[in-house]
Amino acid sequence: MYERCIDREVAVTRSAAHNDQALSVSFILLQSVIYGFGNPLTKIAYESITPLWCLTLRFSLAFVLFAVLFGKNVCLRLRGVMVMSYLPAGVSVALVFILNNIALGMTSATNVGFIMSLPVVIAPIMAVPILKRRYDIRHLPAQLGSLAGIYLLCCGGNGFQLNTGDLIALLSTVCWAASLAYSERSLTNIDAASITLVQITITALLSFAGALLFERNTSLAIVQPAAWAVIIYLAVTCSCLGFMLQNLALRRLSAAAVALLQATQPIMTTAASWLLLGERLDFYGMAGAAMIIICIAAEAFTANKAAKIPDSGPSKIF
Repeated sequence: MYERCIDREVAVTRSAAHNDQALSVSFILLQSVIYGFGNPLTKIAYESITPLWCLTLRFSLAFVLFAVLFGKNVCLRLRGVMVMSYLPAGVSVALVFILNNIALGMTSATNVGFIMSLPVVIAPIMAVPILKRRYDIRHLPAQLGSLAGIYLLCCGGNGFQLNTGDLIALLSTVCWAASLAYSERSLTNIDAASITLVQITITALLSFAGALLFERNTSLAIVQPAAWAVIIYLAVTCSCLGFMLQNLALRRLSAAAVALLQATQPIMTTAASWLLLGERLDFYGMAGAAMIIICIAAEAFTANKAAKIPDSGPSKIF
């Protein structure tokens, strides 16, 4: 009788853990949809506003919204917490957006789209020094397959060459992979809302500093209503909701798992670009999208099969 109760408790624990994992996966997929529409919409905003001022307004508005909702609780929770517990996660995210926007002005959006998807490979490597986590070679085939799929989706048969803008985008990607690992580490001591507000605040401050340094002659008076609408969308969905979804998911999934799931973002961007801008996938793009979906499904199957749920509580995927 006692053994049956124990078995029942273990089964309930496993079921709850798998449900939590499925919910976390859905958070990242929803984030991909949000960011997918945000990418082509940002192009519309750039017709009347410069990138760094767009970032400044976007994250300043996101800060106001998030501070109103969670500011008081976040201040209380951060008391007594060492600054270095959350500062790296905030700075690395800010560098991602600033460097990525600089790169967009120096190279093609296709190359940036491909490079910015590299965390699927880099994140497990960054987890080694930051999280002291051993790299699991079993995940390498799916990660490399996703990388090949991203290449086909974004670059097709046109080839790939590195220039200065590409190198800046590559540095941005390293920061993105690092931010996933730093965020996962921060979430062991801080809740998702707190680290989200920290990331939004630091990104707003550094974007404002960059705008003053590099775009000081920009006039906000010429910003068109369509650009303001895009900024509001980016602030509410991409910054507030997108960051929150990612940080909630990182409480249940590893940085490597999140990076792999975020490889769906180019697919969402392509779909949104087709709806909003009339862009279409060629044969290479369709093959790449199919390859990414297959690799993600295979990796999810591998992760579920390998994950072991101890009696003391649920484990983290990957």
